[in-house]
Amino acid sequence: MPPSSRSRRRISAAGTGQTDTREAVAEYQRMLDLYPDSAFAEQARTRIVEARQSLARSEFLAGYFYQRTRELCRASIARYQVILKDYPDYRELDEVLFRLAECLQSTGRGPEALPHLARLLEEYPKSSFLSPARELMAAAAAAPPPPSPAPSPAPAAPSPAPEKPEASPSPAA
Repeated sequence: MPPSSRSRRRISAAGTGQTDTREAVAEYQRMLDLYPDSAFAEQARTRIVEARQSLARSEFLAGYFYQRTRELCRASIARYQVILKDYPDYRELDEVLFRLAECLQSTGRGPEALPHLARLLEEYPKSSFLSPARELMAAAAAAPPPPSPAPSPAPAAPSPAPEKPEASPSPAA
């Protein structure tokens, strides 16, 4: 059973919305589950990889858009973290690590950027982001730690309940 042309169209239209791409991945996976030894199994696996790259790229572009045009690093951080979690095989993960570290640094969370930068330096020795990553790492390491929140005041001891006057016995009639 060949992968449908409908699935292929879903992936090619991935730039506009990712629902079709997710459905294409599910359809290809379903085909592999039903027909693992099919002549089309390798083609389905290849297309799953392509679709997952497209999904990851879409997340990256949204995060980068927020970071550069809107200066909304919190939104960018969320997008970049999705890529690290859901698409660890993304081909441009070195840039994701760098952009995530940039956003963390710019939001005052420099120490959180350090592990991502260290990973970039260790896992991607030929990355074009090595030099800026080293500079960012030095800045993040030199940044003062974020201020700790002020301690909460200790809860006040409950005040004793006012004493009720004792009821006097009523005269028996």
